[in-house]
Amino acid sequence: MIKKYIPLIIVALVAIFASWPLLTPGFIPTHDGEYHIIRFYEFDKNIKAGIFFPRWAPGLNSGFGVPLFNFFYSLPNYVGEIWHILGFSFVDSFKLLMAVGIFLAAIFFYLWVRELFGEWPAVVGAVFYTLAPYHLVDVYVRGSPGEVWALAFYPAILWALERKSILAAIFLALLILSHNILALIFLPFLISYLIFRKFSIRYSVFSILLGLGLSCYFWLPALAESKYVTGLQIIDYSQHFPALFQLIFPSWGAGFSVPGIGDGMSFQIGIPHLLVIIASLIYLRRKSFVIFCLAWLAIIFVLLLEVSMPLWKLMPFMSFLQYPWRLLSLMVVITSFTATTLVYLKKSKLLVVILIFLALIFYGGYSRPVKYLPRSDDFYLSNPTWTDGTATLGDSFNTIWLAGKKLTPTRNAIAYFRGWELWVDDQKQEIDFSNGLIDFSKFVGEHRVEIKFVETPVRRLADTISILSLLFLLAMLIFKRRKKIK
Repeated sequence: MIKKYIPLIIVALVAIFASWPLLTPGFIPTHDGEYHIIRFYEFDKNIKAGIFFPRWAPGLNSGFGVPLFNFFYSLPNYVGEIWHILGFSFVDSFKLLMAVGIFLAAIFFYLWVRELFGEWPAVVGAVFYTLAPYHLVDVYVRGSPGEVWALAFYPAILWALERKSILAAIFLALLILSHNILALIFLPFLISYLIFRKFSIRYSVFSILLGLGLSCYFWLPALAESKYVTGLQIIDYSQHFPALFQLIFPSWGAGFSVPGIGDGMSFQIGIPHLLVIIASLIYLRRKSFVIFCLAWLAIIFVLLLEVSMPLWKLMPFMSFLQYPWRLLSLMVVITSFTATTLVYLKKSKLLVVILIFLALIFYGGYSRPVKYLPRSDDFYLSNPTWTDGTATLGDSFNTIWLAGKKLTPTRNAIAYFRGWELWVDDQKQEIDFSNGLIDFSKFVGEHRVEIKFVETPVRRLADTISILSLLFLLAMLIFKRRKKIK
């Protein structure tokens, strides 16, 4: 009986191996990880106040607040909040969030490829996907839970599509809520996959539109109101193209991406991944799946290099990716999938063992990071390094009305943003936000002063679309269940 589950057990063990440092004491120093502790704390404030779809982070920006959650992907915060409600600290909630993300990525990739090629090719693909250098960079160098969970939903969507399940739309919505930029990267590949696999136009369009509808409450206001915040375009993508040798030769480091070739982080595709690409070119060039993968790999490879700058300039929306090397997220999917096709078409058990061995040898050390001594939540929540700003790179998401101003923290003012209403003695007041603040200290004497953050028209529209999409989804599920019972 247990023999049947050996492939899945191997995948699970590799996922545990890759995530084990997250399950032990100590915190891992990463680019973004410590900022997420503050974000979890601010998100938790909203949930405890009965605000289940937060948009405002009240304690950031020196106490003036910032509309962080209006623009910042929310799913990792919800998952982190679940762990916190169960009794874990914010620090441990972050680590568990990342570990579960790795595990889900391994399992969903295995399930997807098993639908196409069977058990052992799926094991190889899942191992390659789990241990891919860029995947581990996201976990142990960048500390980006949004990208880690997005990499879990990439294969989840493809698995659901192969089963022609409504889950494809749900997973697409969860991908958008996990990381909107990676969702943007994935969408062209998703459309091409739907065409390549010859799914019906009706099912394909339905899945995409329902996924967009379910997540509309987040992405539509983020797009419409981005003009009211600063810092969203502080990254010059033209300064962050990896060099060819950085993609090919093994490297590792915990530093940042910088202009030129002095980067402190790794952009390598990975030697085992490159080997399966070469093998596919030599032996399998006439197979349709391989042709599909190699075509996409060629596109991504070109777009990763500075030589593609004219193409980036022709497509202005590409600047939203911020870093061209983010395309490595899609490279991980396709190269790992190419490994599965190699195993499936060669039908060699020895090849299965060799590829898994190569992945563990070349990549195993990347999941053994340097760690801090155990730190409590207070270490971060009481440190102005993380609390005085907006908990983002370059203090992004500050309002345009406060940009560049140095203000003294006060308990009698809040940063102005669309949606704030001021009520005094049950009378709505016009807000003077000429200095970027809602100042209610001017009301001397005894007054009942209320500051309400309400939904703007565009947010109400987005909320309505998401609610209607959810009701439609529930109605479909009920109808299918009743039909099945009959």
